[in-house]
Amino acid sequence: MKQSVIFLSVILLFLILFLSCDLPGENLSISERIAAFVTSLNQDDRSNIQDHFHPNMVNYNQIASASVFDTGPMKIANQNFAITQVSSSDHSGGGTDVTCNFTNGISTYPNSLILWMLQDGTNWKIRQLNLDIVGTPGDEDSNEFVLKSIQ
Repeated sequence: MKQSVIFLSVILLFLILFLSCDLPGENLSISERIAAFVTSLNQDDRSNIQDHFHPNMVNYNQIASASVFDTGPMKIANQNFAITQVSSSDHSGGGTDVTCNFTNGISTYPNSLILWMLQDGTNWKIRQLNLDIVGTPGDEDSNEFVLKSIQ
């Protein structure tokens, strides 16, 4: 009987501790989502990059393959990404537009990045990404990079 009480107490304690903790990726603010996105961009394994995007994006399933990031300014070869939030404003379709500076491993100056952020439950996610690349020397993939959403 004594062992059963101890066993049940340990299980109860474990459940209380587990349920009181936030699960990874839950309840991310806009700045936390941007920081998590940058962390994912700076990793060689981008298999979870889709987690940062809102499921209502037109090309949401394309992002799952991560091939959308195989070329262009966000490719792995350009790692050392940094995104710095400059300002934010309300978006006419709901959510928030966040204007940022974006640099990668070969940039010598910041490029303009606008993220349309929208809540998915309690998490902020990227619904549209618009990166306006100013010709980056040495990068044959320099251009405008846009991941669009349903308008």
